[in-house]
Amino acid sequence: MDGQFGARGFEGAASVSTNEGLPSRTPVEPIGAVLEIAGSSSQVLIDPEALNALAGNADPTVANAGQVGSQVKVRVGATWLIANVRSLKLQGDHIAAYIDFLGEGDE
Repeated sequence: MDGQFGARGFEGAASVSTNEGLPSRTPVEPIGAVLEIAGSSSQVLIDPEALNALAGNADPTVANAGQVGSQVKVRVGATWLIANVRSLKLQGDHIAAYIDFLGEGDE
């Protein structure tokens, strides 16, 4: 994995777009980083500031990014892995999210 999954200071592999209404190939802002890979269930570390920045978005899917039940995209090369957020916990200054992978798609 290349490590980008979406916000400030993270290097990793997943992201949620803050570019509402733009084509899918528009660069996305990372909100976190992959912390652990464990089969179909893994753990990501999310930046709370990035989630706060998305909370006011007019698109409810983007506004709910990082919440339990929401979906996140994890970038692996030219492939996106789609995952569902199963649970959250506070870990230091960040949020640890346990995710379940649902599928994948090419960019």
